[in-house]
Amino acid sequence: MEVEVDPLAWERIGTLWKLWQSYGRSLNLTADLREDVLRHHVGEGLQTARCAQLLGNSTRSWLDIGAGGGFPGLIVSTLWRGPMVFVEPGRRRSAFLEFAVKSISTELVRVVRGRVEALGWVSVEGTRLEGRFDIVSGRAVFQFERWPGIAQTWADPRGFILIHCKSGEMLPWPVQARVEGDRYAVAAVSCSDVSRET
Repeated sequence: MEVEVDPLAWERIGTLWKLWQSYGRSLNLTADLREDVLRHHVGEGLQTARCAQLLGNSTRSWLDIGAGGGFPGLIVSTLWRGPMVFVEPGRRRSAFLEFAVKSISTELVRVVRGRVEALGWVSVEGTRLEGRFDIVSGRAVFQFERWPGIAQTWADPRGFILIHCKSGEMLPWPVQARVEGDRYAVAAVSCSDVSRET
């Protein structure tokens, strides 16, 4: 996996690392905060960013559904040059995401508190999610078989859906970009290809 990480992005990743270590347990951001586990999360974020970079134009709009503790979205935000929206229903996790975004000084990320479900948007505290996005991602939020159909609701018809799968796993749609890792892969499929299948 070849992803270019400039010095500012490494500095931001270092800041995020410290935040995860400081707040990870008290806010239940991840089950395991050991260094090797955090390194894996950072690697998965870089893998996700690289997959999207292979699609060209790193200024596209991006929706990350179920952002949780910021894996992989916050890592992607250190490299991405387009607007990003993180969706997270949990009060503590969404507050952490907002704090992390401010800590790495990126104005391109907005945190929206709510849930995406099969039937649409479920607001928390009157929040709204509107529009379509060029890239839609969501790691470990929906069952694999349901994810593309749900993501398609929020993807621009010419956009892409990112799918986190096992390394080497075949997908039922044509893959536009794919980055393999040791255990997992990130693949991008065209929204129009998913439309023909669902």
